[in-house]
Amino acid sequence: MFSVEVRNVTKIFKRYKKPAHRLLELLTGKKLHEEFWALKNILFNVPQGQVLGIIGENGAGKSTLLKILAGTLMPSSGEVITQGKITALLELGAGFHPDFTGRQNIYLNASLLGFSEQEIMQKEQDIIKFSELEDFIDRPVKTYSSGMYVRLAFSIATNVDPDILIIDEALAVGDQHFQKKCIDRMVDFCKRRKTVIFCSHNLYQVNLLCQRAIWIHKGKIQKIGPTKEVTREYEDYSLKKNKRYHHQTTKSIYNINNQKSDCKVLKVWAENNNKAIVTELQPFQDLILKMKIIAFKEVKVHFGFAILRNDDLLCFCSLTSLDTLKPQHLYAGEVVEVQNKIKNFSLLDGTYKIIGGILDTSGLHIYHHLDSKSLTVKSPRQVMGLVDFKRQWKFQIQKAQRVCRKS
Repeated sequence: MFSVEVRNVTKIFKRYKKPAHRLLELLTGKKLHEEFWALKNILFNVPQGQVLGIIGENGAGKSTLLKILAGTLMPSSGEVITQGKITALLELGAGFHPDFTGRQNIYLNASLLGFSEQEIMQKEQDIIKFSELEDFIDRPVKTYSSGMYVRLAFSIATNVDPDILIIDEALAVGDQHFQKKCIDRMVDFCKRRKTVIFCSHNLYQVNLLCQRAIWIHKGKIQKIGPTKEVTREYEDYSLKKNKRYHHQTTKSIYNINNQKSDCKVLKVWAENNNKAIVTELQPFQDLILKMKIIAFKEVKVHFGFAILRNDDLLCFCSLTSLDTLKPQHLYAGEVVEVQNKIKNFSLLDGTYKIIGGILDTSGLHIYHHLDSKSLTVKSPRQVMGLVDFKRQWKFQIQKAQRVCRKS
């Protein structure tokens, strides 16, 4: 059974250069607006009891989609079918009257959700207690901080016991203590087979809470599927966008010499222990880095490998000069295959590239280097960070000492 069914939803906004153009368009019938497609043919279903994460860049259309799901915005085409009562935590302070007190806004907000005054009275103390605003509940909410707004709004939205809870990045302004309370409550919602749609830039929380995720990109669904797969691709995309700074940094380190060199890298690749070329692997597998070079004249050289994430973050570097190996003496026309074996390769999920390079005897000047094809790492385990380490947990519990007190 689906709690939410989204069927080919499209939302188009009209953009006018001047406010008066809206009236002129009505009077003259002449088109004076530009169309902005916020959402294009969005199609997905959410089963009952599932937590769905929605991720994407600012301006991608996430908030527009959530407003349509909550019923506060109508789609230009398509339809949304929901089963059960919906509460939504969307824009900060939405549904609150700034001159009303927190207590008055509890009654206002809950009545808009269809609760009678008697039902609200039964839940009033639970709402106040969860929000921890006992000292401020009878003050106007216009005097509240953003964090206090969120406390009250989340407490109302979850204490009215909805069947579908929609949250749009609101937890980002809460403090650590309240964020934990909110997450605990959402976990409790999951246990009770409630449906949660959670939009956030915090991919750790999305991975922790959600079984499935949707990546919205420029108004379209870029990817939908298991959370880890979707967030991995989104992180990969984000890292590529943020690579300019690292690119400028690494460009000075790995400066490509386009002039004719004494030697050249012909190919760079990675193999496993079975000598098969790999472009995808899991952590803790052995990885053999290889490159093939050619010498155009007699020369003494060092070799090096580096592994860079796709935002050009240097994750690993190995040079024969740093490992105190002697320079290799090459003669004109020689073709050499160089390899460097890494045991228990421990980098985590992401897309990487291998760089193979030839350096002079000082290890400072780079004759030539070449990138490999992309290397994708996919970890089956839920581990955060850049690298994984083999580890072993141990617990040692000491018995409590009996303390004697003199009367």
